[in-house]
Amino acid sequence: MEKENEGYYSPQTVKSAITSFLNSRKEVKLEPLRKKLDKEEDFEKRTKIQEEIDKVNEKFAFDNWIEDAARRASWLSLSTHSVKFTHPDAKGSSIFLQEANYNGEDLVGTHSLREEFIDAVGNAAALDIFSFLKQEVNSKTILQLVQERDPELLKTLSEDEEKAEKIRQSFESVTKTKLPSAHTLVKQVYFPVENSYHLLSPLFPSSLVHKLHGYFNYFRFSEEIKQIRDLKAKKLPHNTGYRFYPDIAVQEFGGSKPQNISQLNSERGGKAYLLPSLPPLWKSAKRRPVLHIDDPITQIFAKRFDVEMKVKGIIRFLKRHANQNNMEIRGKSEGYFNDLLDELILFTFEMWELEAGWSLDENCCLKESFKLWLDPDRGKTEDAFYVAFRNMGWISDVAKAYVKWLTDVLDKEAKKKDFKLMLGDEEIYHLRKETAEALEDIARGYEYE
Repeated sequence: MEKENEGYYSPQTVKSAITSFLNSRKEVKLEPLRKKLDKEEDFEKRTKIQEEIDKVNEKFAFDNWIEDAARRASWLSLSTHSVKFTHPDAKGSSIFLQEANYNGEDLVGTHSLREEFIDAVGNAAALDIFSFLKQEVNSKTILQLVQERDPELLKTLSEDEEKAEKIRQSFESVTKTKLPSAHTLVKQVYFPVENSYHLLSPLFPSSLVHKLHGYFNYFRFSEEIKQIRDLKAKKLPHNTGYRFYPDIAVQEFGGSKPQNISQLNSERGGKAYLLPSLPPLWKSAKRRPVLHIDDPITQIFAKRFDVEMKVKGIIRFLKRHANQNNMEIRGKSEGYFNDLLDELILFTFEMWELEAGWSLDENCCLKESFKLWLDPDRGKTEDAFYVAFRNMGWISDVAKAYVKWLTDVLDKEAKKKDFKLMLGDEEIYHLRKETAEALEDIARGYEYE
């Protein structure tokens, strides 16, 4: 028992782990045959089914499967960078990066990953060998035991030492990268070097992509993050919060047969996430008067980055719940709309920081209600303007313009993406009322110095 704690294990331990793996795969094959046998009453048909069952049992017998897997191992190659993501028919070399020369911690790359993110390429009929090599025996994978020439593993593979070593070498061959070669279907860059050139062939980092895929899926779809989002929609606190990655694109590989590209690609359903590689959005440090335009909502407010992000969030929510319209969904949707309304109030406060009277500029094309909304300080020198601002008549006009812009955007997206909005006349009236009340609150609190 003490030896077990120190990491000791016997051939029986190794064989038990392998047998468990084989039994699990065998049961997948046997279960439908057993059900078929139980329902069949014809003697000849039952005999044929039983023969199929016997063949499956024979195929997954320990020695039979090990020898067959060793033979098929040449069909498979382990990789971290696969050539088939460029083109499924590419015949060039995939690369298995076991060790990286770079040891720093300031860059993230394939060298940062653990062994479980190794990928496999080759004949789909050999991918079960990849699953076999990933099985663990006392915290080590069978692949590690193969590479270490583990004596207990060798005893398990065969009683004949020479035969066991040949089987081990067959399994180890999946890690060997053949002499690197390019292909006409692979991306190639001819890089000049003195009077010659190097042929560079950029490969897809499948292992790194797989790690990031799981990371992003957690922050997009996990139950824990969903619960935190629900708290946010209800404006309730949470002790950690969550991360949000906007504008993620999805690239697909392999069509209906992602396993033909690689094993990890098959596990991802052929999908890989792409983060936006865009220059930063310019934000001017100085706020400017609204000149030369007549609609500050559609021409300025709507183009603010945070506003665009919140509108996209509303669209995603409405699309996801297009066929639902209960109290819970209405409550959550109100949270999204309130967040966008907060942006309108923030925009209003920012405009109020401008120098008083900017709306008197001859290039200001705003109608009177918008001038009253965005340039209240003008009332310091104009009594009529002051009175009009305090009367609050401009609020209704601004609220209608804001809600019209929002509903137009949502209607356009609904038609484009073919889903039904839950916004009816009652919801639109409620949005106008909420907007008007929010603007009235800050207007009543506005003080002239």
